[in-house]
Amino acid sequence: MTCCTTKLACHADLTRPRARLASLGRSALVSVALSVTLAACAPMQEQLRELINEGRYTEAVSRGERFLDDNRYGPALPEEMFQVESLIAQAALASARKKDTVQAYRAFRKAVPETQATTKQHSLAYQLEAAAWYRDITLQADSIRAHRAFRKRYPGTPSVARSQRREAELAFASAQREGTMAALDRFQILYKRWPAAKEIVARAVSLEAQVGYDEAMRATSVDKWRAFNARFAGTTWATKGLLHEMKLALAEAKVRDTVAAYQAFAHRYKAVRSAASSLSEARRAEVVAAWRALGQRPTDAALVTFLKRYEYWAEVRDHGKAGRQRLALLRLEVAVAAGTVTALESWLTLHQDWKEIGDVRKQARKALVVLSLSEARKLGTRAGFQAFVARFKSWPEAAREVIEATRLSQRVR
Repeated sequence: MTCCTTKLACHADLTRPRARLASLGRSALVSVALSVTLAACAPMQEQLRELINEGRYTEAVSRGERFLDDNRYGPALPEEMFQVESLIAQAALASARKKDTVQAYRAFRKAVPETQATTKQHSLAYQLEAAAWYRDITLQADSIRAHRAFRKRYPGTPSVARSQRREAELAFASAQREGTMAALDRFQILYKRWPAAKEIVARAVSLEAQVGYDEAMRATSVDKWRAFNARFAGTTWATKGLLHEMKLALAEAKVRDTVAAYQAFAHRYKAVRSAASSLSEARRAEVVAAWRALGQRPTDAALVTFLKRYEYWAEVRDHGKAGRQRLALLRLEVAVAAGTVTALESWLTLHQDWKEIGDVRKQARKALVVLSLSEARKLGTRAGFQAFVARFKSWPEAAREVIEATRLSQRVR
């Protein structure tokens, strides 16, 4: 019998008179026997805990299993059976941990049935087995293939995160040796979703940016820089790369040297804060190209379109003034060709507020004076000449004509 049946029986056994215990030596024997008897009569779970604490795991397992066999159908209570079963698993697992090998943990999981009482120990044994496999097998091979095989064998264990990080380190080292943007980008696609590889992926991003930047610098291609800046949009790398892209794009526009080329450049980079100086340079070049496109004999409509777009640009400078002068002169030629006072007067009214066309305005006024005197001569009346003098006597451009008209008015009746 592994334990006293009742506390009462234990008490009776311990208090039975010992008539023959007369000497001191025999008293000591009684004390030892008393201790052994008390231990034997303690609840089985307490006995097993004491054995586990003392490191006597095999004995704990053996004694616990005998207890379970003896009490499979009573009289022990279900609660006590549960505790004993759990303690047997604890002792067996502690024994396996002393060896700390894959084989030891597997032997535990095979020998100890997984029940409600032993679930915790089985879960821990599985994790410890995974850790031992990772340490003794996976890290010995230390290859991407070995780490993937480990995680397939032991998914969900704490060692998975360490395995993922190590695999990421190996893959990153391989991408570094290849040293191309494509290799580093492939690495990030594969590992960017792994929290354990976050720091390594960040290193890969930085290295890829450096590699891409160097490649774009050597290529001196707008398309190469655009691909680079799109890949690293929102980073300081793209900020630096955009300056190179704009410089090359403006150079390409200057090679074509057309209004369309400069407008395409401006449209693409108009929202870029750092593009102010490049945009201004492109605008100046566009004005020159647009002015050149007008040709030697521009039409009224072409000049109006030119002025409508460019007249108030800060970059226009002299082209705005020249454009207004050319348009005013072109319109004056039309008015003169019409050969009527009304046409010339209409020209002066239309352009009276135009700045920087003083010379053209003087030509128009002179033409109006000459034509008006010619009309007065055709009439040949004193009233006609006097009307001419009254209108133009204050015009500097009409000084000679006014004198002539005055003289002619005195000759006619």
